[in-house]
Order: sequence, then structure tokens, then C-alpha cells
Amino acid sequence: MEKIRLLIVDDHPMVLEGMKAMLQLINYIELAGTAGNAFEAIDLLKKTTVDIAIVDINLPDISGIELTAKIKKEFPRLDIQTCTCFMNSNQDRIFEWYDFLKYDLKPDKVNINFIRPPSARPKELIIDKARYDKLAHMISDDSRHAAIKNNYSGDAGFFKAAIDVYMHELITKTAMDGRPHLQCWAGSAGAVIYDEGTVSSCEILDGVGNLRDYDWDFSKLWYSPAMEARRDKVSNGCFCTHESNCYYPSLPFNPDHLVAIKKLENEMREAAECMKV
Repeated sequence: MEKIRLLIVDDHPMVLEGMKAMLQLINYIELAGTAGNAFEAIDLLKKTTVDIAIVDINLPDISGIELTAKIKKEFPRLDIQTCTCFMNSNQDRIFEWYDFLKYDLKPDKVNINFIRPPSARPKELIIDKARYDKLAHMISDDSRHAAIKNNYSGDAGFFKAAIDVYMHELITKTAMDGRPHLQCWAGSAGAVIYDEGTVSSCEILDGVGNLRDYDWDFSKLWYSPAMEARRDKVSNGCFCTHESNCYYPSLPFNPDHLVAIKKLENEMREAAECMKV
């Protein structure tokens, strides 16, 4: 399998070192290089082959947004993927931002995520849920009709994108209704392990146990009475708006939602094909 070559653009040394350490654990990704500013990034892109570039918005010379627009213009073969968190400090400008993405930057993939607790700034959690609901449905409608590209590359690109679009509509429905709309499988389909050994079913709930107390044997903790009790708790209507801990691992085990995602995938694929004609 050919490795994906990744460029990281960020002016924080600790972020760069942390991401480099993480990438060493992924055998299908190769670090093509790192850049601390836009000038270095453009220079690296001219000299080496890059498949994906991760760009921080706040850079010392020009903004990451300006750099991304420049990259898309000079290196059109690169996919441009954007990820924004909807929160208190940007909710008043979020539709302006979406218009910029849709009409000016025109990235290959758009993700605008619903903020989740905890937050270093608690005020960020105070959001207008109706506004996010409107935004999620706008992105869904634009994706279904190919008004924005909004898909990943590769054979499964439309399916992966359909998961994102459907998931965010489901998240806003959950936030608006205050009740679950899928069966959560956290603690069965996935778990969280913290650096000091604590294991939990997800980032929302407290830890179940610590690997230190189980002789660092994950299977002992995973099949312990404490974890079984947590699974029972989760299966009895536990819900949240957490993409990574709840929706991504749980959607494949919710057949009705999976069928809806496949229908959405076909809509997005057909609309994109029509745009080419």
C-alpha cells in the first residue's frame, strides 16, 4: 500500500512534535515535512510530493485561510478540507463563514462541528442550537444537490462524506430534542485510554478503571464487571453530541441510520455526476 504523504503547517513547536509522534503510529502515513509559516509551506510544496496538508488558521505571516486559498490555486491536485467548530465566539459570523467556503474558497470537504464539553472557556458552550440546526440542514441540502463538492477522495469518498453530513443532522436533532436518536455503542465499539492509564467508554463519562489496577492487561479491564455495568448504562438511553465517541463508532450498528446514509451517499454521488455533464 502506497503511503499518504502529509504536510503539517503550524507555528507551535509542541503541536508539531505531538502530531509527528502520533503519525509515527500510523503505518500508512508518511510525514512529507513541517512548516512554521506560509512561506515555508509553499517552498516545501514546490520541492516535494504532498497528498494532504494540515494547515493552522493562525500563522505568523499570512492566515491559514489565505494560505489555503493560495495552495488551492497553485496546487489544484491537493484536496482542501476544512474543519470548524460551531461555538459562542463564532456563531454570529458562521453563515458568513459558510458563504466564504461555498462561494470563494470552494474546498473539497466542509465540516462544521457542534462544540462539546468540556471547554477551557465555558462561555463557548453557550450557543444558539437553532442556528446550528439551520446550518447543518443548509450543508446537507447543498451536499445533496452538489452546490458544494463536500466529499473525500477515493472509492469510499462519498460514503464517508455522507456519514459526516447525516451525522451532523442527527447531532443537531439530538441537541434540539434533548433525547437520543440512535443506540450508543461506546464501551463496546470503542473506548478511551488516557495517558495515565484510565480507561472509559467515552470522553463524556467518568473513567471505569485504571490499567495499573489490572496489571496493564486491557482485556481484564475490558471484560470486568465495572465495564459491563458501564455498557448497561450506555445501552439504557445514554446520549450526547460527541462525534468521535458516540456517532462514528455507533452508526454502523444502527441499521436504519446506515440505510439512510447509503441513500444519502447515492444522492450525493448522482448529483456530482450530473454536475460533470
